[in-house]
Amino acid sequence: MMQGRSLLLAAPTGSGKTLAYVLPLMQQLKEHEASDSTFVSRPDRPRAIILVPSRELALQVTVRRTNSRASEPR
Repeated sequence: MMQGRSLLLAAPTGSGKTLAYVLPLMQQLKEHEASDSTFVSRPDRPRAIILVPSRELALQVTVRRTNSRASEPR
């Protein structure tokens, strides 16, 4: 996957297939961030979009960020 080739995984439910796709993506994002001196973190903009076929799988791969304004006193 890291060489840009197609990949097909077949394994039982709960064996970590989703993680096998997400970890290389996270590694590439971190490498890009470290190597690009002009990189600016923009938490309000997505850096990747992951398409999944079901709501159950979407809940497994969702990264929830804490809304900083939600913790501020009103």
